Amino acid sequence: NLYGFLSVEGAWLRKTFVDQVVATGCPVRFEEERSGSLIENSVFPIKDETGMVRRLAVFGRDITEQKRLESHLHRLTFMDELTRLDNRRGFFSCAEQKLSAAWERKEVLFLLFMDLDGLKDINDNQGHQEGDSTLVRTAGILRSCFQESDLVARLSGDEFVALVPASEGVTESFLRERLQRQIDTVNAGRGAAAAISISVGILQVDPDCRDPIDALLNQADALMYAHKSHKRR
Repeated sequence: NLYGFLSVEGAWLRKTFVDQVVATGCPVRFEEERSGSLIENSVFPIKDETGMVRRLAVFGRDITEQKRLESHLHRLTFMDELTRLDNRRGFFSCAEQKLSAAWERKEVLFLLFMDLDGLKDINDNQGHQEGDSTLVRTAGILRSCFQESDLVARLSGDEFVALVPASEGVTESFLRERLQRQIDTVNAGRGAAAAISISVGILQVDPDCRDPIDALLNQADALMYAHKSHKRR
């Protein structure tokens, strides 16, 4: 009775995984939550002389602490500590995958390169604590503007980027207007000295484009500087 060997320390292993081991004769490994802990289960087939699976060897290992450390390492590696957005490394790691997937599906993407205007003046005149606070508020604006599935990151000091699918109704003008509405909402009731201003360049990335992400960022960066220059006139 294969299913008589499915309990290890009180854990019940899903029948789906057992069926897979029986059908393929190959071991499987999967994770499950149990009493607040994350357990990695390994199921190995034990075969008779004809090669038929007769029994299963099952092992469970608590990987809760391992996963916690992995999550912490991921945050250190791919997350900007101040804004809690992806950092430069995190952006480049995910952007290549999103670009490849969009090219395969013949989808259009928008790459936004955004610069927080006047951060140096804020740091010089109001202090770095106020500068950090402004960066955090800017990150909050971007979270409100984009979907959870969109890629949003802080590249460096005052530079932010977003990679967004051009789904129905999402156009360059739509993205600009939505961003500005959110900026205006955050600025409402604040004095001019505390108001946030963001210059943005928006590059449409078509499915036939095969430029590397560095080249795309340079193009979006140039569009951002054109927008910043226009605002200064």
